[in-house]
Amino acid sequence: MMGNIPQGNTPQVNEVRGRPVKFGKLPKDPSMKFVQLRNFLDAQSLPPANYADWTTKIASWPMMDNDNYGDCVMAMQGHAIQVFSEYGTGTEDIPSDAAILAAYLQQTGGADNGLNIATSLGLFVQNGLCGEELAAYAAVDYTQQNMVMLGVQLFGGIGLGINLPSNWQTAINAGEPWTDTRLPPNQMMGHAIWIVKTEVDGPTCVTWGQLQKMSWAWFQKYADEAYVLVSPEWANGAPVGVNMTALLADYTLITGQNPPLIIPTTPPGPVGPTPVVPPVVTPPLVATSVITFSGPVPAGTAEILRTGSGRVGVSISAAIPEGSYLLVSSTVPQGGKHMMKLDFTPHCHEAELLSFFGPDEANSIRKARAVGIPWTNIIALIVQYGPEFMSILAQIVAALQTPPVVVTPPPVPAPAMKTPC
Repeated sequence: MMGNIPQGNTPQVNEVRGRPVKFGKLPKDPSMKFVQLRNFLDAQSLPPANYADWTTKIASWPMMDNDNYGDCVMAMQGHAIQVFSEYGTGTEDIPSDAAILAAYLQQTGGADNGLNIATSLGLFVQNGLCGEELAAYAAVDYTQQNMVMLGVQLFGGIGLGINLPSNWQTAINAGEPWTDTRLPPNQMMGHAIWIVKTEVDGPTCVTWGQLQKMSWAWFQKYADEAYVLVSPEWANGAPVGVNMTALLADYTLITGQNPPLIIPTTPPGPVGPTPVVPPVVTPPLVATSVITFSGPVPAGTAEILRTGSGRVGVSISAAIPEGSYLLVSSTVPQGGKHMMKLDFTPHCHEAELLSFFGPDEANSIRKARAVGIPWTNIIALIVQYGPEFMSILAQIVAALQTPPVVVTPPPVPAPAMKTPC
């Protein structure tokens, strides 16, 4: 543990089974805008909501200094990294207490006064955490059980913010699930946890170095914010039924951050052997989506683009003819700041698009399309890298064509679950 730390509003200290623990989730900011997961689910291809368990391959869940500091928001992200790495690559990465604490104190400015979950996740996307990347995060409607189940099932877990009741210690110290909903939530007991398992009688979270079950009724009463984390390591591709290209585009429009490139592959499943994903060259994503103008747009006209999470004001610098276009966004330096730059590319049939390229370029694109790389990502590479896009695209295609190595882990006996009273 580090030396004397300047103290802000020191989170409340409590004990779990004789060990001190701390709270540290600051209240959510109602002014913040988020990508909403529900806006990017495809009802036709979305699998039915099912129960998932991402605990069987994880031997232990470290405290990550949440007994000494109110760093529960960072510990939650550290536990997410354990799941993403173990189930996504076959090799578990366990962030050290020292690394989690250092990241926490960097984000707080050195004071032990807790963190806002969404702000911290944005810094994870921007700067990485403990050597890991995060492409984006999206808000989940935690009042809908099916949405919570889908989030855990498709993304390996959900980062949940809760405001505990004053009697929260009774059940956890007795080794029992949280089920008592008689007392109101207390914002002075704000806590961040990682939901890692769902069952018919309730979800299970990782908190304070252990697994803790709760009933669905308890979850609904004390949860107040929830997010899925889009990890390239978890699934270097889009989970089935999720329009990941549009989600990342919306995240870029809202935040101005360009997340890592996501190439669609099959994400891991809760049961069965875990494929080891081959390394993929991942240049920064220039997010794309489709926009249609019903009439010509004159230069200088201020337009409002409706996205999945709200509206974005745009100033048109050059006249745009009527038609459908691929909206390509990137950040460019301007006056010491990074401003959003929007370019429009005609959106038409594949044969027409290929006719715009030379023979070598068209052949390279055909190979990419054959392995499932979408046009939006191909055009993103072209806009970002110009003539060099073919060599980068070839590396990605080669990586995707490499047969995955399937590793069959030894069977792990399921832990005995105590039947709730």
